[in-house]
Amino acid sequence: MFLGIVLHAGLPYMTSTDRIFWGVVDPSRDPALTTFVLWVHSFRMELFYMISGFFSCMVLQYRDNRYFVRQRVKKLLIPFLCCWPLIMLWLESVVIYHEWAHYGMGGGSGYWATLRDRLVSEEYWLGYQPTPNGGNRGFAHLWFMHYLLLFVATNAVIVAVPWPAAFRSLWERLVRCADWVLAHPLRILLPAVVMIPMVAEPKWFTTIEAPSSIRPVFRYYTYYGCAYLAGYLLYTNRHHLETLKARWGWYAAISLVGWSGIMVREYIHMHFVMDTHNGARFFFPHGSVIPATEFATDQHQFIFPPLELLANGPPSISLAEPLLLIPPLAVSLVMLSSSLALFGIALRYFDRSSPRVRYWSDSAYFLYVLHMPVTMILPSLMLPLPWHGLVKFFITTVATTAIGLVLYEYCIRYTFIGTQMNGRRIRPTKTGPTSESAGT
Repeated sequence: MFLGIVLHAGLPYMTSTDRIFWGVVDPSRDPALTTFVLWVHSFRMELFYMISGFFSCMVLQYRDNRYFVRQRVKKLLIPFLCCWPLIMLWLESVVIYHEWAHYGMGGGSGYWATLRDRLVSEEYWLGYQPTPNGGNRGFAHLWFMHYLLLFVATNAVIVAVPWPAAFRSLWERLVRCADWVLAHPLRILLPAVVMIPMVAEPKWFTTIEAPSSIRPVFRYYTYYGCAYLAGYLLYTNRHHLETLKARWGWYAAISLVGWSGIMVREYIHMHFVMDTHNGARFFFPHGSVIPATEFATDQHQFIFPPLELLANGPPSISLAEPLLLIPPLAVSLVMLSSSLALFGIALRYFDRSSPRVRYWSDSAYFLYVLHMPVTMILPSLMLPLPWHGLVKFFITTVATTAIGLVLYEYCIRYTFIGTQMNGRRIRPTKTGPTSESAGT
């Protein structure tokens, strides 16, 4: 979750970002930061869903399905329904402020009048129409809760159904296959190959994407669902946690090999970066922005700066066609190997109780829900400052985290909201330590 803050704080300062994609773009952009953010994006949400599947299996091992559903409704569905409209309104307020303050949106009208006109416009509500690949406004960064709820619902239904013996036997075979794969790191190639048809279509040709649309996209469901299932199977074969602890380096090395395949994707699918003029803004290619006389040119470039050292342009069609299956294989291989490597690193070096880590873990949920508007308004406020992009990125990351932690401590953690999201927490007293949680 904290990596999500890092990722979104870095977007305004990436060489591959334009105002059509993100809206808030700083003149000072850094290629090293671009490479780092794209690396984080290659495994961050996949790791989240793998961890979710791991702990879902653990809960179902110790408690019944009814408890599992009740807890997920309490900690996922209710916060999602409450936060979604507020976050979307806050995000639009930030975007409109940025366009109004820096690009003259509103034609001289005040900020609040411009925001009101935007919220009642047809253009704004067109942004909620689902698209085939999961784009558009939809749930914004809260899409992670949307898909997790889908996986939880699927999980609960599968557990509740009294399956025939043939299906139970099929599940047992799948568990044994996972046992065999986890016994040696190189065997991770097998599920990576099987996953190729399940990789979401945008991941075949681009790096920065997300299924934020209100309507679920099936191949995003299958792709992230594979990560959830991998975590679930890992818990059923938890004796292999020691294997991950001992061989995490193998998985890290496999991830690096997989990254060469992701570089192939960027080589055969170059990125168009739009250079907008006259205030052309977010979503203006949809053809519904006023005034209609806005123009933009584009620059064809590699999204990963290191590729510029190896090639001057995209390959010919005859060379690119045999390489088309390498990107989805690399995506699934990096997803599985990076996540398992990080599991092993955590088990080897951080497998100990820490009140500080527990506190940060508790706060991560709230901070991630909160952070997106903050990581957009801070770069907008710093836009006129002649500082390097890395400096602004650091300020945005630290300030967003600090604001979130202060709000979490004094407005969330010990209130009914904190109880809803993480369970009850008892405020420490000066007379002595108290139990950190009334229940797990």
